[in-house]
Amino acid sequence: MMKKALNIVSMIAVVLEDLLAVLVAIAAVAAIICMIPDYLHIMQNGMTESGLSEILENVLAIAVALEFLKMLLKPNTRTVIEVLIFLIARHMIILETTPQQDLLSVISIVILLSTRYGIENLIKKHGLGNVDTQNDPQDSKED
Repeated sequence: MMKKALNIVSMIAVVLEDLLAVLVAIAAVAAIICMIPDYLHIMQNGMTESGLSEILENVLAIAVALEFLKMLLKPNTRTVIEVLIFLIARHMIILETTPQQDLLSVISIVILLSTRYGIENLIKKHGLGNVDTQNDPQDSKED
């Protein structure tokens, strides 16, 4: 009885996760469409520093949303770490940060990449195939 209940809860969680992925995809497409008039306005009136900042903020927010979508669809080490890297990069680019904060962000990215590299090498070393990366074609490329 308990196993059946756990299976039902697990199925509900998968359906809700898929629904969330669809909503994130719709929001990303809507955000891209809403950005088009802003880009046209900037192209006609010339690029300003505030205009460039706004564009970067919007593009990076969409990039984070798309990486999050990938993480929902293919939850593995690579996608989780990519989401975290995009979040850190967005923070560094959009916000005015101190050199110390920038250094911590760079160190964080190095730690994340090292962790991913270490996990992938452990998987290969122990002959587990692509258990963690789920045969992602992008995983066969070297970064």
